[in-house]
Amino acid sequence: MGVGLHTGWLMLGVIGDEDRHDTGVISDAVNTAARVEGLTKMYGASIVLSEDCLLGIPDVESYGHRFLGRVRVKGRAKALAVYEFYDGEPAEIVALKQQTKDLLAEALEDYFARRFPEAAVSLKKVLQAFPDDKTARRYLENAARYMVEGFDDDWSGVEKMMEK
Repeated sequence: MGVGLHTGWLMLGVIGDEDRHDTGVISDAVNTAARVEGLTKMYGASIVLSEDCLLGIPDVESYGHRFLGRVRVKGRAKALAVYEFYDGEPAEIVALKQQTKDLLAEALEDYFARRFPEAAVSLKKVLQAFPDDKTARRYLENAARYMVEGFDDDWSGVEKMMEK
């Protein structure tokens, strides 16, 4: 199961007649939350939230979380920074993610700065400690591809996710 969280305004309404009522919500925030939920599969995470949501959490450092990257989801022109919250995972997974959190952050800093060889070294270290880290594996594969094939001058590292 994956949970996607995003913060924003929405419109809630009840429609129907005397015998039947339905509740519905509509807004860009609801659509974005649904797209963020779809990212849980891509990153192998149970809970993914947008930076907008992260900024609204008091004392956020008391929760186990890590930066996952920047994505542009279907229906949005602007990229979202997304984060994983992992305190609800099994204890051994929490320990591995906590142990590799700083190394992954360093790798992603290199990755987004186009320093792919340095990013690859750090990502390999993450995977040595935590072989099932889907996020690290994804970025390592991308870094290797960019080292071999190159990248466009306007490359920003933002991934386009056009499907839920």
